[in-house]
Amino acid sequence: AVRAQELQALVASHGSERVVLLTLTVRHDWGDDLVRLRRGLMECWKKLQGTRQVREWRESDVVG
Repeated sequence: AVRAQELQALVASHGSERVVLLTLTVRHDWGDDLVRLRRGLMECWKKLQGTRQVREWRESDVVG
């Protein structure tokens, strides 16, 4: 409920056309090596951050 209020305040102050919410998920199961899984996620996240599309998005007026 607290997080929902934070998001509502963000949208109210910046406008819905400037706010982006991104949820990333990864398939996993019992017994998966969580250290290895997290390392893989971080590697993918770093690659995503280096893409032209993400750089352009960051330079725009979008609040993320």
